[in-house]
Parts: sequence; C-alpha cells; structure tokens
Amino acid sequence: MAIRVRIPAALQRYSRERELGSEAATVGKALSGLPTELRTRVLDDSGRLRSHLLVFVGDREAALTDPLSDGDLVEIVGAVEGG
Repeated sequence: MAIRVRIPAALQRYSRERELGSEAATVGKALSGLPTELRTRVLDDSGRLRSHLLVFVGDREAALTDPLSDGDLVEIVGAVEGG
C-alpha cells in the first residue's frame, strides 16, 4: 500500500523532502513513522498531534485513528488562528 505524507514548508528542513512515502494502515501510524526530527515536531510525547497542527486525508480533516487506503495523501497543515 503506497501512502504519501506531504510535509508543510515550515517543517521540510527536518525531512529534506516535500513528500515522504509510507505503508501505514492509519494516519497515526503514518505520522509515527516520520523521521525522528520531524515526528517530534508533529506528535507530542504521548503520540498525539500537536495542537498547532491539523491533518487532512484528501479534502477531509482526519483523526490519527482514521484508516488509510492505497494512494491516499496525508497532509500536515499548520492551524490558523486569529481574529
């Protein structure tokens, strides 16, 4: 199963890539498999998504437990705040 994980520009210095491949079955497993320097900026010590980030699969916001299918694109996006 081929999954792509798209890395936001602000974090690409930790992956040196815009996209990384994965064979993971869930969003959480795909993020857990990121290189250590990148993973620690995406997931906290408990394995939860950091509060300033969102994850999308295709055009829908995804939970870490959501299953992935062959060809899915997982996108890590910085959350926007303000008023």
